[in-house]
Amino acid sequence: MFCLYLYISNFCFSQSKANCVPNENQQDIKTCCEKTVGYFSIFTNPETGYFQAILNNKQMMGDGNLIIEDSKGITVYRRIIKISNGINLFSISGVNLDEGVYYVKAETEFLSTESIKYTVE
Repeated sequence: MFCLYLYISNFCFSQSKANCVPNENQQDIKTCCEKTVGYFSIFTNPETGYFQAILNNKQMMGDGNLIIEDSKGITVYRRIIKISNGINLFSISGVNLDEGVYYVKAETEFLSTESIKYTVE
């Protein structure tokens, strides 16, 4: 297990398990570190529906998908992504999600990140 310290646009958080923590500025930063070699995080702005996904995992390189599923497991958003060695940043906008619980993950043909729970209020 490792502890992640990450700074994004003057926001800072640390994480040592797959729990997600909000920051103090009405925007959420969530991360998932358990059971993966690297890390997968999302940084959201609930007012605009815009968010960024950050992925760094040496075992997940090549073609992949960024997926948002609702609480019933139905895919509501899928985007084809290219995952390279190092930190990968994917910006997502224009996704209009109804109130509810969603799960965000990245996957390749053989591997998937842990899903990060994301609540739209």
